[in-house]
Amino acid sequence: MSDLESLLEYNEIVKKMFANEEEGFQFYNNYGFEKGFRVRRSYCEWDNGHNEMTLRKFICSRQGFREEKQLKRAIKKQKPWNITRVGCLAKFMITRDQIIGQ
Repeated sequence: MSDLESLLEYNEIVKKMFANEEEGFQFYNNYGFEKGFRVRRSYCEWDNGHNEMTLRKFICSRQGFREEKQLKRAIKKQKPWNITRVGCLAKFMITRDQIIGQ
């Protein structure tokens, strides 16, 4: 994909509006599937009354790293999980539009 194509794709994504968080998640999940990565929900912010979500961050399932204490456990009762967290920086954030309420 050329730089121009990437920029056009970015501009189309930034303009998107979703009716709710689930619709945004489905969009990014499908986008990630097309690009070859899986998505998980991450950070969220709520309004003052904790009634409505105002921001949600979706990230690549490989974002972050395994905690060091998990890697150094002396007594391992079961086979450790494969290391899947490799620091991927892919993310997608949606925010509630204060003007139209979506």
